[in-house]
Amino acid sequence: MLKYHPENPLSSFIHQQGIVTDDSRICQFWADVSITTASHSLEEAGVKVSATMDATRDFGRLGFLEARVNPLLYPTDFDAKWQKMQYVDGAYLRITGTHPKKMIGRYTVTIRPVPAP
Repeated sequence: MLKYHPENPLSSFIHQQGIVTDDSRICQFWADVSITTASHSLEEAGVKVSATMDATRDFGRLGFLEARVNPLLYPTDFDAKWQKMQYVDGAYLRITGTHPKKMIGRYTVTIRPVPAP
């Protein structure tokens, strides 16, 4: 199985939520995603998410695969090396950061796994 890094919030999230099912570095899952940016907000959108863990480092990436999330209004790709990720209360992943596009600016994203539709 992919190595678990307990100090890495993304690794903790995908392992403790049971998202990792084999030794692949890539996993996909459905989630309710909420996003708040400088100008817009989106509440509990159903999104198919991909998480990629680097087998040699504690970092990883997370991105949205299937959703009606407008990438001009919301961030849709996240790198654990550059964004702040927190695994909150053993329930969801919170990502915060600042996007270079002014209409996005500072943002907070929450990702809560749900059963596939």
